[in-house]
Amino acid sequence: MEAGIKLEFDGVGYDNEENILRASKLSLEPGDLALFLGKNGIGKTTLLLSLCGAIQCLSRFKSASFSGQLSVNGNYITRESKRICSNYWGRSSVIFQYPDHNFITTSVIEEFLLSARLANLEPREAFIRISKLAHDYGINNLLHSKIDELSEGTKQLVSLVSSFIKSPDYLFFDEPTALLDCGNKQQFIETLIAYRKIKPECIAAVTTHEPEAFELASPNRFFVIDDGTINEYSTLGEAKAKFYTGSAPTVDRNNNTTGDVLLEGNLLGPYYSQPEATVFSGLNISIREGELVTVTGKNGAGKTTLFKMLSTLHRKYQGRISFRGSDYRSTLPKLPSDIAYIQQIPSLQFSEDTVEREMTSIHRAMKISFDSVQDVALRALKPFGINLESDPLTLSFGQQKIVSLLSFLVYPAVLFVDEPVICLDWNQRRSVYELIQHYLNNGSTIVVATHTPELFSRLSTQEIRL
Repeated sequence: MEAGIKLEFDGVGYDNEENILRASKLSLEPGDLALFLGKNGIGKTTLLLSLCGAIQCLSRFKSASFSGQLSVNGNYITRESKRICSNYWGRSSVIFQYPDHNFITTSVIEEFLLSARLANLEPREAFIRISKLAHDYGINNLLHSKIDELSEGTKQLVSLVSSFIKSPDYLFFDEPTALLDCGNKQQFIETLIAYRKIKPECIAAVTTHEPEAFELASPNRFFVIDDGTINEYSTLGEAKAKFYTGSAPTVDRNNNTTGDVLLEGNLLGPYYSQPEATVFSGLNISIREGELVTVTGKNGAGKTTLFKMLSTLHRKYQGRISFRGSDYRSTLPKLPSDIAYIQQIPSLQFSEDTVEREMTSIHRAMKISFDSVQDVALRALKPFGINLESDPLTLSFGQQKIVSLLSFLVYPAVLFVDEPVICLDWNQRRSVYELIQHYLNNGSTIVVATHTPELFSRLSTQEIRL
């Protein structure tokens, strides 16, 4: 690699709105490991997509307006320079924040083999590389699994393994550790360290809300995006001081009392395409009114599957589940007054074209006035800088998460929330905590799937470990 990546732009925005990023110049040299920090919706993903040339060249980003230029090793990356673009992307791996956006094939092994073919690996070398990475990450048993049957965290794990199989010169990772459990986060960092030793000239650009997770990988470039500007700092400590602008949330419950048993389960195990391959087995649960229950476990342990079962979305299971004493197989709970489920990927539940309509749609269907909780919603939206007229699908991951939470202020009896604080900074976590407390104080029982149960220790009443 003779030179690095040079990005210069006058502005980057979407749909003729005000530019999310203003005029700036940025250069990454061979061997750089650059961290990009900043609040949700501030432009981290937009910058990463500009660095890899996606916004400038791909039709899927036609709503974006980019004014500037990107050059790699002295060659300009434009829509017209197809050969140069193909060469650049052939030597790059891009991991998107939404795991489903990372896949082309339908199974894990097909995805790995595709990466090997793109890297022009000989069959024996491909086999050795795939086998080693699958062993290191403990996913040998998933090689023949269907991707759409994996949890979001496991999908992200598969994406990361696939990116290293390709052996790229350029790595672009958007929140790569957000969906991983502690063990897999450590494994990813160790793999990144080992990879940079093998390819010391590799350029890696990473957006993250967890900069401390990358300290062992010895990053040497530190950027903070704030109010449309990109500022570089000489140390991680300086960058974190600008990034962490608030303290950790410390919300206490107003009322710790719990009521009658609301939801019970005696589960022998759920299954997908192979009935004999259950996700978990021998699980007994008992959840009372007014509880906040955390559900923990490694990637692929079955947290999301359990939520889908308990919220009636997944019907293939052995055992018994009951709500207020009535078996699911005879009488299903009513949605969303009895049970509501906020998925890990919030965009999957959106059906309206503005944030305001999205928040009010369920209330309208339930014939409940949204006016009574509008102040709660506006207060929760403020730390995220969300415009009520924005299309929710154009928001960042963290912004979408808060919108999805605000869509269920009908206060269901049980609200399942899958990973509510991933990709959020401390101020935004506080907003989510306050909203969860609001649900509890208004009669809802909350069940949270999380890799960080300690964050909920001041609110939780029990922990279910898978």
